[in-house]
Amino acid sequence: MALPGSFETSRWLRIGLLVLPLVMGAALVGSALSDRRRTYEASELLVHGQADWFLRSVAQSLRSAEGPPDEEQLGAVYEDLESDGLRYLALLTPGGTARVEVGSALGDSTPPFAPGPADHGFLRVERAGAHVRVTAEPPLRRWRRPARLARGTRAPAPSGRLLLALEFEPTVGDRLRADADRAFVLSLVTACLLTLVAGGLWYQLRRRELQARAAEREHRLAQLGEMSAVLAHEMRNPLASLKGHAQLLLEKLPPDSREAKKAERIVLESTRLEDLSSTLLDFVRSAEIDRKSTEVVPLIQQAADQVGSERVAVVAPGATLRPVALDPLRMHQVLVNLMQNALQVSPPDRGIEVSVKQTPRLLTLEVRDHGPGLKPGDEQKIFEAFHTTKTHGTGLGLAIARRIVELHDGRLGARNHPEGGAVFLIEVPL
Repeated sequence: MALPGSFETSRWLRIGLLVLPLVMGAALVGSALSDRRRTYEASELLVHGQADWFLRSVAQSLRSAEGPPDEEQLGAVYEDLESDGLRYLALLTPGGTARVEVGSALGDSTPPFAPGPADHGFLRVERAGAHVRVTAEPPLRRWRRPARLARGTRAPAPSGRLLLALEFEPTVGDRLRADADRAFVLSLVTACLLTLVAGGLWYQLRRRELQARAAEREHRLAQLGEMSAVLAHEMRNPLASLKGHAQLLLEKLPPDSREAKKAERIVLESTRLEDLSSTLLDFVRSAEIDRKSTEVVPLIQQAADQVGSERVAVVAPGATLRPVALDPLRMHQVLVNLMQNALQVSPPDRGIEVSVKQTPRLLTLEVRDHGPGLKPGDEQKIFEAFHTTKTHGTGLGLAIARRIVELHDGRLGARNHPEGGAVFLIEVPL
């Protein structure tokens, strides 16, 4: 039998097993997210460094050019740098029109140029599909001066500065980003697996705890049953003798005498003790049921007739309910007990409602009263053996009722109705 302290230990162990993996998973995901952000920043720095290297390489290759290069010169530079990832090289007019270009641009070859704040010395760095597009000032200032003209030749009006545009594949930076994304996804999957494992362990421990509680309750009920059986059997014979002698004495005494009233009191108390012993025996015998195909609505009506059908309203669906495998005698006992309790707590001018529903997999019975309802926390206590709120109650009626329903693989619970009173719910799987 499990001890209450072990239940408390198990509860804290379950909380720890659930919280610890969640904290570890959150820390893992947070660390991966931080690493991913730093990797992205490093990737951007690497892209800008690669762009600066390409611009310097272009300037180095064209250092001997006296003016803006032509297509042949630009093509030679492109061929030298293509193996390093350069995919497009062009000279643009201030309006964004390509004056000379080589390679293939993934972005628009004539984008509207809108200079922004200087970024690492560039006018603009942007993504163009899988490429990075860089727009910058020409690397050599003399490109901006017109070539020397012969004497007497008139120089053309300046057409404005030229802009250099290039596109390259940021293979290293993209690889770093891809690795960071994979690491983040792996961390996320690991955190999810940790959560699933923690949830599984929590479920198993919770299930074991419930099983231990059920085993403890069964053990306690078995002990109570044995004690009740012994007590009931030991009481029946002396009670029968006491009751019989009291009845004989009552017959010989004058009806209105003081002695007759005392003898009548003995008979009444003996009868009450006999009922108690019968209830104790019912509690012991509640571990056995005999299922038969049973019509549910007639069974409810029989129980209502026994407690007083004029105050019991049976609510059943219009369609005919199919027979259910129940122990009719034991389930009749359950219904009578619930109806009697409901009638006792309801006002004399109010009745009770008993409703039945049936689905392909579940039979549901509800008994609603119009009394004061259940006190907070009593939803489970009222089903414990020998727990009663009545002055002359034994505290076994609901315990026996729940035991019988559980032997049908069902569940008996209680709750307060939103409009007042209490509702006792029986659910039996079909």
